[in-house]
Amino acid sequence: MTNSELEINQLDPKAREVLVDLRAFIDCQFDLLDKSGDGYLSREELLIALFEKGRNQRELAFLNFLLVRIREIAASYDEGRDSRPDEISKADLQQYFSNLLADGKS
Repeated sequence: MTNSELEINQLDPKAREVLVDLRAFIDCQFDLLDKSGDGYLSREELLIALFEKGRNQRELAFLNFLLVRIREIAASYDEGRDSRPDEISKADLQQYFSNLLADGKS
């Protein structure tokens, strides 16, 4: 069990709601954040988004979450030879949040 899994198991409903909001944010923003259009979010793309004007505190916190956990999220799903350890795909995110939120139910 990873540290994130241990943390989610101890979450109260408000924290779980924040994770659901984070997932919704990234689902809506992924294609906009993916400036290269290659289907992956790189550290550089996340940093660019972090410093865009007009971001609110919640969005900044969500982007920081992704940056801090980029390798953990990237390791969530194995794309085979297309896997990138320092970049996040939609499949990585889907698997990461699926695991995280499912573990939080127990």
